[in-house]
Order: sequence, then C-alpha cells, then structure tokens
Amino acid sequence: MKLESVEDCTDKFIRCYSLDEDSPKVILFTNDQVDDIVNFCCNDVDGHKSLLYVDITFQLGPFFVMRLTYKNTTLYTKRDPATCPLMVGPMMLGMLKDKSTYLTLFQKLTAQVPGLKLYLQGYSSDSESALRQALAQEFEKSLSFLCKLHAQKNIEEKCRKLRFSKSLTDIIINDIFGSGGLVMADSVEDYRDHLDALTSKWDYLEFKDTKKTPSFSTYFRQYKSSDILNHVSAKASRAAGFGDSVQTNNVPESANALLKRWQGFSSKDMSTFIDDVKELIDKQKSDVRRAFLGLESPYVVRPEYQRYEKSPSEFFEDSPVAHIQRTNDGVHKTDGAGNNGPKRVLILDDEDELENVDVHPGSSTNSHSLCFVDEDSADPSTSRSACSSEFCDLRTICSKELGSMFSAKDLNALSSKAEQLIEDNSIRKGFESQSFLVRSSLSCTPHYVKHLASGKYICDKACIGFNTRKICSHKRKTSPDPVSSMNRNETNQQPGPKPGTVGELFHYQAEPSNDPLKITIRRSRPDKPAVAPIMSTPFQLIDITGRIRKCAGCRKDLKEGPDDFSRHDMDKKLCIRHKEHDFVFITSYHHWKKTFENKHYHVFLNCVKGRNPAFDSCSVQIALNHTLSGDEIAFLKERMEA
Repeated sequence: MKLESVEDCTDKFIRCYSLDEDSPKVILFTNDQVDDIVNFCCNDVDGHKSLLYVDITFQLGPFFVMRLTYKNTTLYTKRDPATCPLMVGPMMLGMLKDKSTYLTLFQKLTAQVPGLKLYLQGYSSDSESALRQALAQEFEKSLSFLCKLHAQKNIEEKCRKLRFSKSLTDIIINDIFGSGGLVMADSVEDYRDHLDALTSKWDYLEFKDTKKTPSFSTYFRQYKSSDILNHVSAKASRAAGFGDSVQTNNVPESANALLKRWQGFSSKDMSTFIDDVKELIDKQKSDVRRAFLGLESPYVVRPEYQRYEKSPSEFFEDSPVAHIQRTNDGVHKTDGAGNNGPKRVLILDDEDELENVDVHPGSSTNSHSLCFVDEDSADPSTSRSACSSEFCDLRTICSKELGSMFSAKDLNALSSKAEQLIEDNSIRKGFESQSFLVRSSLSCTPHYVKHLASGKYICDKACIGFNTRKICSHKRKTSPDPVSSMNRNETNQQPGPKPGTVGELFHYQAEPSNDPLKITIRRSRPDKPAVAPIMSTPFQLIDITGRIRKCAGCRKDLKEGPDDFSRHDMDKKLCIRHKEHDFVFITSYHHWKKTFENKHYHVFLNCVKGRNPAFDSCSVQIALNHTLSGDEIAFLKERMEA
C-alpha cells in the first residue's frame, strides 16, 4: 500500500472544502493519521489493535467537529496505570448533522485507502441514528460498538418519559448496566435467560410504581435488547478481541477535553481552529517519534516494541536509507515466545524510491529538507571535492562577515566543528517541518535546530554556544546560507569585559529616594458585609443533581457528609435548598456585589442553622420526584431533631 511518493515532501492537511446547500464542510487529515488508522485499527492481533472512535464535538467554534480518535498500541503513557495513548485522527468541520454530511468524511477516507472498507476491525460511536447509519453504510464489514454511557442515558430518558420514580429508574439501570447486569452476560443463552427473569421483575415494579399497564419491558425487547447484546455487551467486545470490558466513549471524550485545553477553552473562527489543530497533531507526531528515539516524551515504548527503539547516538550511525528501511520494516515478526506483533504497513516499498530519498545537508540550497549522499553509491573524489569547496566557502564567509564580532580563534573553532559534523554525516531531518536533529559532542541527546518563519535559525536550550552568543556550529551547519539567515542583532555587539570591577558590583547600594510620590499602595479586599437571614423563602428537600457541590453551612462537599462520624449513604442523594442573600467579590470593581441565589445544605440541623438561626425543621417542604422510603424518613428524623 502506498499513500504518497517519496519525492512529495509535503503532506496536505486540508483535504477537501465544499459548499453544499450553503453549508461549509472542511475535511482535515494527514497521511500519517491515515497510516496510523491502517496500522492500529486494521490489524487482527488481540491486545495490539484499536477501535476507531467517532464523536461529535461542539463549543470549539461556530461549527461542529466530527472527529476520529484511535489508540497508538505501540506506546504507553507515563501515567499510572499505563495505557495506550489516544491520538487525534481525521476530522470534519461542518454545520449540519445528517447522514449525507457524515458520509463525506468516511467516503474521503475510503477513497484514500479503499482497504478500510474491508479491514477496519471495528468502530465505536454514540447512539445518534444518522451517524450510525453513515458508519454502517461505509464500513459494513466492520464491527459496530455503542458507548455504554450513551445507551444508559437513553434508557434513563425513556424512564423519565414514562414518569418512573428515581428508585425504579436506578433499579432498571443497575439490572442492565450494573456489574451483574445484562451487559456482562457470558453468552447469548445467559443473556436471554437473564432478560426473561428481568421482564417479570420490571413489569411488577412498574405497575406498583405507576399503577398503569407495564410497557417498559416491551419497549426494551423491541428497540434496545438487540443493540445491548450485539453492540454494548462485554461478550461482543471480548469476541472481537477488544478486551473483556464494555466499550465506552471515554477515549473520544478525553480527546474533546484535550482539544478544548489546547484551544484555551475559547471559541475560535474556522481558520484559526485549523491552524491550532494542525499544531496539536504535529506535537503528537513529534512526541511519538521522540519516544522511539529515547528523547523526552510523554510516552514510553511498550516492551514488545523496545527492540525497535533507538538511542540518540545510534540514530546517527545508520545511513538514511537503512534508517528508512528499518522504520518501514514489517514489525509483524515473531518474537521469542512465538507471538506475532502488530503488523506495520510498508509505506515505502519501492527500492528505486529509497535510493532517491533526499536527506543530506551538503550544499543544497533548499532549506526545507536535508540531502544525504549514500556513501556506497557516491564517488568519493566528487564528494570530497564538494565538501572541501563548501568548507572553504564557510571559512571565508565566517571570517569576512563575523570577524568584527568574534576573535579569530573562536571563528576557527566554530568553523572546524561545523566542518567535522558535516563530514561525519551528523544531521537528520527533525520531527517538524523546518527542523533538524544535530549530533551533540557533549551529550547523547542530539541538538534540535529550527528554522523560523523570519529566516532565523535557533538551537535548543542545551546548547551553551547559542545561549551565550546566539550562534553555534549546529546552527551554522543546518543553514544553506551561513550569513543571510543570521541577523547581526542576534549576536553580542559588545564582546569582552564590561566596565566596573567585581568589587564595585557587589558593594553597589541604591540611593534612597526622597520623592513622596514614589509610594506603592496596595489595596486589600474590604471586609465582606454581613448577610441578614431570610425566612420568607421555603426550605426544600431535593435530590442532589447537576452542579450542586458545596454545603453553604460547613463549606464541605455535600456528598461527603457533614463529618466523618455522622456520614450516611443518604448524604449522596439528598440535600436542603434555600434561596437567600449573599455577597460575591467583583475584582474589576473592587467591591462586594449583593446576590439572591439558591444555597444548598447538608441534611443536618447545625449546617442550616449556622446561616439561618431561626430555621424550623418542621417547615421543610418535600420537593422530590418520588415518595420517601422508610430508611429516608428515619434518616431525616435523626438528622433534623434538635
């Protein structure tokens, strides 16, 4: 399989832009992302393959983003527990959420790699009908998985429409998605037997709760049972080789959070968003490559693939052709235990193309790529002659242009080191465009040189020469023109000792100022005004839902209880709500602003009376969507008695 020719050094990111029915659609992906999907989502090795996760994201701009996500199964994250890192895949920006819009991205991918239609192992999505139909049409040979959490929300929504109490809804959800629920059935027979037993149970509880003819079990068998068995259950995941757990959309949700953090949690216009996402994808690509070189990276190579890991010093020993051949070697070889590793697709499989790879710095005038000469095929005399001519030019230009800034000794040392590094073939193309890896003589970690858009070259922080003088041999040897790319303002215009002795510097004392205007005034936050208790608004007993977090009385988490000694399971479910006055500090105006808002308290007399001394527990209104059980009544009496 071949995605691009070696001569084409560019990798497009914007693959398609269209205006259908006045609605823009922009498709974004790189060849590397498609290669990864082929490598990680199309192999059939248990434990080394990834699902293709599909999700829709909002709040990134005036558009929605349909994004594909996958796992890089050759790496682990450095977090505990170690997991395969998620990778942001191809995506589409659009305005409409329908089947034809979703198909645009999938059809673009299968046009790029037709084999995806046949060999994609499986995909996971939410329960949106249009998205599922588009995926099923384009990847009809692949296994379809549904997110357990989305399926659970759909069941909860159906229970709400049927006006079930919260207690009955919780029972049904636990029967389906709990640790011993339907989703954990070991076989089809076990699933059906369990469902038959639950049908009678649900009918009895529904009639007892609503006093109406039971209908939920019929709805579940007709519309949900097949999806739960074939697309949600652990049995389906286990049979497909994706582990022994129920599939969820935690991976794409984590990618959503990653994108929003990268964007600074702010909405961007389409062009800015595309630029930002490209930078994120380039960073992930760089982190993966750095992991295989043993450089600083958030990832580590899995033990099964550590034989392909190269130390920074070994990276420069191979010729470029050997390096590319090793990189694209079939990594699906049998290890010592007789197990097969994941299959890698040979992207470069033409020997003629391998011989034409341009990666030697030589005297090429193209600053976008390096171009190494193959030592076996090149004429030694020609190569030596070219190098000698280049070295002579380098010394002449440095002496002429930089002679007024550096001593002859420094210039000779700089030129000699640059010549030696070029002669030793110590440059490799970096992980990003316009960047290079240069062998270091003092460390096993190579230096990272980058060509900026302004035309300047910068070296990394570990380079002492660049940090002190803004010029170094690594920078000089990666630049096609040693002088034109360097701005004279980068260098120290006044080298040598500075006026003043060391003693003068250490004994210098600032003269005291008598200017009365030079006084620093710091404004401290004014005291918070006292809040007058309000008894005209009702105290209500409610369920803890949404963004209810803190107790206004003791300032502790509501679900943690008022203290460790009196903590009760009911603290996680119930609280008291009261609308009252408070003050919030407005920093920009430096004053307290009065508010009138809901406050929430533990079901505990002391918490409520701390802000409302006249509180009467007998006046609490019940605002629950279910009747109180015996345990709940006993809990209220215990907590609210003086």
